[in-house]
Amino acid sequence: MTETNRPLTGKVALVTGASSGIGEATAIALAEAGAAVAIGARRRDRLDALAGELREGGASVLQLDLDVTDEEQCRTAVARTRAVLYVVGQPPHVAINELLVRPTDQER
Repeated sequence: MTETNRPLTGKVALVTGASSGIGEATAIALAEAGAAVAIGARRRDRLDALAGELREGGASVLQLDLDVTDEEQCRTAVARTRAVLYVVGQPPHVAINELLVRPTDQER
């Protein structure tokens, strides 16, 4: 993809579940389209491999140890993504691939 065909250049995406499957494919597609990507998952070894692949393709990448069932980890992931990848003056652009919502005992 040439620079003129990278419509997400200057945008930032946060992709959860990025260690495999749809999350991995989404992170690759976003990076190929020019986005800086924060990739989060629990499987660090797979994140390391994906981050290397994305960087070889020229992408800016932030790796996040992330369990989306932990609300504090999610808040930290968003804060780190903003701190590391956002350019001052750019509006936030965050894409989240997976969201696991489990009902509380009161909602059941």
